[in-house]
Amino acid sequence: MGTDAGITVFNDVTKNEKEKFSRITTKTGLPDNIVQIITKDKSGKVWVTMRDSGFCNYDVSQQKIIRPGLQGGCGFGPIYSMIIDHKGAVWIGAESNDGLIAFIVQDNKYFRFPVAGHNEHANQKVLTLFEDAEKNIWIGTEK
Repeated sequence: MGTDAGITVFNDVTKNEKEKFSRITTKTGLPDNIVQIITKDKSGKVWVTMRDSGFCNYDVSQQKIIRPGLQGGCGFGPIYSMIIDHKGAVWIGAESNDGLIAFIVQDNKYFRFPVAGHNEHANQKVLTLFEDAEKNIWIGTEK
């Protein structure tokens, strides 16, 4: 569960009541405690977006935060959405001049795509993302 106090992890397997809840925060390596989205890819990596600090992944086996090539939030402002596509690329919808970002995990490279609204010169906030069965990425914008 993402909160404004980091991530709370619930472990229903453990019998020890004190170990059922654990926290991941800036004290344990999280770039920002204001977490907005948490999702998991096919390889088991847990991807996390933060309001002002971009995104990262959490290696569950090593209990370690990993910051991919995008550091310091990359200047794309608040992140509103994130999906992992069928190839394992991380797609991020943000508030910026380039509101759609694709991060190619295996290459550690990212690409920015301006998303025009009704006025082709005005870029839009990308509020939601979805990949359909035909592998098309649907982009929901503010206007």
